[in-house]
Amino acid sequence: ALLLDFIPSNDATILRINGSKPTGWNFSIAILCDIAESQMCFKPLPSKEQDASVMEVPGVDLVSGVQALYEIQNVRLADVGGFGSFTLETFLKDQTGALVPVDAGMMGLQLPGNLEVYNANLRTVSGAVLDPEDGLWSQLPPRLNLAEAAIAWQFEISQVAMKGDWLVFRVILAGLSLSAEHVGLQRVNADTGDHLLVQAIAESVNSREIWLHLGEGLDVAPVQYRAYVSATITEIPPIDPTNFLNVSICRFGLPYPLATNDAIVPQGGLGVKRWFAALPLEFSILDIDTAPLTQIQVVGRLPAPTSKAYAIVDLIAPYGVQIMDPCYPSACESVDQDVFGTGQHGAIGLQLGDFKLLIILPDWWTSGRNRWVALLRGPGNSAVAAPMWGTSSNLKLRLMPASVAYAAVADVVGVRLTVSFRIGLAAAATIFEAAKCYVIVRAPLGYTVKCDSMFKVITVPENALAACTVYGESPSDVMVVMTSVRFSTTQDVVLSFSLDVPTETPDPNVFQVTVKTASNSTADSNTQIPGMKIPPKRLQSKIRWMVQDFESLSWLQAWADAALDSGAVAQGLSQTLAVSNTSVSVYSAVAIASDNAHSRRLASAPDGHLEVDFSIALRLDPLEPDSYEQLYPKFMENDFPTHMTSNMLAAVTDLGLFPISLQDCVVAELSLVLPPNATEPSLYWASSIAETVTEVTLGLVFNNYTEDIQAILLVLPPTFNHKLRTLADFRVLRQGGLDDLPVAQEEGSWIDTRSSDMIRIHIAESARINAGGYAFQLPVFIPYEVPPENIWFLCLCTSRACNSPTHSSVVTAFALPGFNIGERHPHTIVVSATMKRSCFTDGIVVLGIVWLYLVTSAGG
Repeated sequence: ALLLDFIPSNDATILRINGSKPTGWNFSIAILCDIAESQMCFKPLPSKEQDASVMEVPGVDLVSGVQALYEIQNVRLADVGGFGSFTLETFLKDQTGALVPVDAGMMGLQLPGNLEVYNANLRTVSGAVLDPEDGLWSQLPPRLNLAEAAIAWQFEISQVAMKGDWLVFRVILAGLSLSAEHVGLQRVNADTGDHLLVQAIAESVNSREIWLHLGEGLDVAPVQYRAYVSATITEIPPIDPTNFLNVSICRFGLPYPLATNDAIVPQGGLGVKRWFAALPLEFSILDIDTAPLTQIQVVGRLPAPTSKAYAIVDLIAPYGVQIMDPCYPSACESVDQDVFGTGQHGAIGLQLGDFKLLIILPDWWTSGRNRWVALLRGPGNSAVAAPMWGTSSNLKLRLMPASVAYAAVADVVGVRLTVSFRIGLAAAATIFEAAKCYVIVRAPLGYTVKCDSMFKVITVPENALAACTVYGESPSDVMVVMTSVRFSTTQDVVLSFSLDVPTETPDPNVFQVTVKTASNSTADSNTQIPGMKIPPKRLQSKIRWMVQDFESLSWLQAWADAALDSGAVAQGLSQTLAVSNTSVSVYSAVAIASDNAHSRRLASAPDGHLEVDFSIALRLDPLEPDSYEQLYPKFMENDFPTHMTSNMLAAVTDLGLFPISLQDCVVAELSLVLPPNATEPSLYWASSIAETVTEVTLGLVFNNYTEDIQAILLVLPPTFNHKLRTLADFRVLRQGGLDDLPVAQEEGSWIDTRSSDMIRIHIAESARINAGGYAFQLPVFIPYEVPPENIWFLCLCTSRACNSPTHSSVVTAFALPGFNIGERHPHTIVVSATMKRSCFTDGIVVLGIVWLYLVTSAGG
């Protein structure tokens, strides 16, 4: 409605209003009501469609000098909004009935713009916000009285919104309350349909109103946006409601909305397929943990209803679960392998009460989707109007404990792959009677696993036999046939194979180990064993900026540390080079005093520089943005320093750091950094007598230099303990190289011996390990008996935080089969018992044994 307030100069009986600007006014169904005196309403003369912006009303009583106060109802405002202008004219009729102009004038006001809403839906938060790609949950309606609803819609606006404006979502409908738990705004990419996040902060005014404060501006149509807000439904919504949410954009200082939808029902309507709520359905599944790929019976209960009569429901399994057809042992009408077009299996027409169904589990849950759904079907072959439904996530996948270790060096052939796993008690019971099982090892795509001379049985139950063979046609798979196996003495199995490593880390990078019974059913498995990352080549450089007007050099260094820790430097680099943040490694951000000794600037505002040392991991595909072919030209562009500075400052602002002045960006010459390439691991022991201390030596060969390694980790088998008491007890030996290993001697104690079964050797910062052989000798206590997992690990780490072979910074983990009690090393030199044993001679003999072993092991 519009309020019309004016004082006529002359008497008149006819009023005409013409909405001149902007276009789009429509008075075709409007009426004029006197709200000052008579309280009468007047109908305008019928207007032609093309003249809908003009309203002419006869029968009014306008008196010269007397205030006229009218309300124009049912008028459609111009869509665009902004400043609106009218012409107001009054008339009398002469004796012939012709109109005689009496008064005329212009009137103006500010108009709210149009906010056009369409594609509105009432769905679950899971289906509309958290996981819209889930085909089933994107269809399910929310249930009554559960905080699981979400309202989502798309919209366009006719007035530009600015940062600092806010959206208002206000409830008009009954039985609906809003929550700020899940509120968001997205920009719709016109080319791809993708949703890009718009920066905004939600504020809950009350349960019927939510504000969304904009952190950036919004553009006018044809730019499209998507908004959503979480809600709770307390009443079944009416079919085709007459109102939607009132969605408005407000600006500080304006008494009216910048744009609004006036709560009008969106385009597409609010029919039952878009706007519906269901009743909760009681449903439960037995809480159980089981291994992937196993065949089991899922057990659950569908109790009889209390509020609605029904006898059967549909039970829909999570994606990847196979329901055996026909349903067994409980009966159902049919098994649908593509319920509602989701690709999920469903037991259709399952009887109420307790049920049991034979199923086969997937190798893992797709995107974590492990929810079973029981529902009553609504109209049509979909779940959008299911009148009742329930869900359960009690059936969980349990991964068999397992790990792999190998030298992750690109394009290396025939490294040792060590696979360790511990079978579950229930799985062991299924194997006990036949005393036979099959162990299938599957490597990620690109690896080749082989049963050659490197296959070795390290740990198996007592008396068990194992033979390795090719499995299927994939080079990534092998199978170990185990016979005479009963997991009574141990549940641990450790095997080693030969492995060919691909050129770069595959995606996904997971190994699988599956244990099958003699009847070929899965007893236990782990389908998500993380593979090791293959270190790539890296493109390294340094960037230096001049910085002015900072407090002190220590203040600038603290700022640099914050920029490094917050990820601002990595973000600036990734934005400039159009690569992923994960491809960027920032080694240091250092504040440097200015070398301008003659600077006349005040000491309180010194000059300095900020220097960043970084590298980018390279991909092999020349079309990838982080390939050498794509990155090198970007670094060579003349405006690269300008773009880098701009993106760095933007990242500083985004992450809330104190702004500083970065000037005169200089980029150092690029260098290609090779990844670690270490092979030929070795293990030597001087003696293997139980409950004694002996010298153990672990060695390896670096085939080229590397600057990526910050620590070397030695991990002993369980129950073995090192006996290091001083630095003198630990020796680092060199063979074939020009330089010693660059340990962090300047830091004092450069080995971490706090754990009795682990030693971490710290490499000097930014040091280069040159090509050559290196070995580490230490005293070790041998236990009374060796443990089942008799594996020694020698690991290369890119940080000093590594504390296990599976730590994220471990780039290469050599797993070396250990020795047994009384076992002599094959390259041991037997010294005559009559030989004179002086300390000096004994030292020479030990070293001779070590280096003889290193030399002879280099060929194998």
